[in-house]
Amino acid sequence: MWKIGQIFDGDYGCEERMEGEEPTLSVTLENEKGQQMRVSVTDAWLRERDLDEGREWKTEYFSQISGDIIRKKIRFRGIVQGVGFRYRSRMAAREAGATGWVRNEVDGSVLMEIQGRQGQIDAVISALSQGRYMRIDGMDVTSLPVDPNDREFEIKESLGDFWGI
Repeated sequence: MWKIGQIFDGDYGCEERMEGEEPTLSVTLENEKGQQMRVSVTDAWLRERDLDEGREWKTEYFSQISGDIIRKKIRFRGIVQGVGFRYRSRMAAREAGATGWVRNEVDGSVLMEIQGRQGQIDAVISALSQGRYMRIDGMDVTSLPVDPNDREFEIKESLGDFWGI
């Protein structure tokens, strides 16, 4: 059984949203084994179900929100290594409520798997596009199946040693 551990409203009014798009809340769920999972829902969705911190998260809720959750594999090319790209990715993903991982590749690219709503993924890419010292020249994007066990966004160990350091 999952319970709502924490509800975080990351919307401070300065994020760009499409017209009519509701802000989302990041909800941390906890089970009896101490495992955690983060999902994103609208405030209205929570209110309609009278859900708050400490309340039970019914299994049926996963199917109600999972239709919007997607997973993408993205290979970033450009000036993306040695410039804080992975750390900025983690920070942006956590702020957006997205999960997944990022790592440097031996060919100088950065590979990311990211999961969340399309708006969350777009927010992460937008934050990366505005980063100092880095430049995205291209992205190869592939859709993947959703990983129901994905709980956070992490930096994975780099493959190879592109910089020779």
